[in-house]
Amino acid sequence: MGDMLALAALMLAAPAKPIIVDDLVKFSDRSRCEPAEPFRRMLDQLWAMRGDSRLSFRGAVSRAYQPAFGATWSAIGNNGATDMVVETNATWHGLPLTSIALITRYGVPGIRLELTVDATARRTRSMLNPLGFRFAGRDEGVAAPWDLKHGERVKTVLSCTLPQD
Repeated sequence: MGDMLALAALMLAAPAKPIIVDDLVKFSDRSRCEPAEPFRRMLDQLWAMRGDSRLSFRGAVSRAYQPAFGATWSAIGNNGATDMVVETNATWHGLPLTSIALITRYGVPGIRLELTVDATARRTRSMLNPLGFRFAGRDEGVAAPWDLKHGERVKTVLSCTLPQD
């Protein structure tokens, strides 16, 4: 009986299976960092909620994707710098996607999109280059507008500046 309780507790504590978001996190024009719908609606909703911890993507993305999104947080500095981050339990083209962020910095035009994956930069390049992202080798950046940087541990951050409307 004790073993069954321990197993049940382990199963409850285990994270849910990651949601595949390949059809959500898409770009209509990768070379311009232009998100396709409904990813654009999701990012618009994320940006509109800055400063509010009650983020919901209801209406912005289909119900099937809702379990992919977890905790959100925002930081708004006195100088106008803003970070809006949503943690994810998802995979994107075979890579574990851990967060999606929108970032602004004082004196720097535009809004940066950051996709953080739990994979090395080398693996990230090998998975995404065949899809047309064309990341350069060894932290040299990529064809504009994309950057590829090593994050903490093995995490890699892909970032680009969203087009101004």
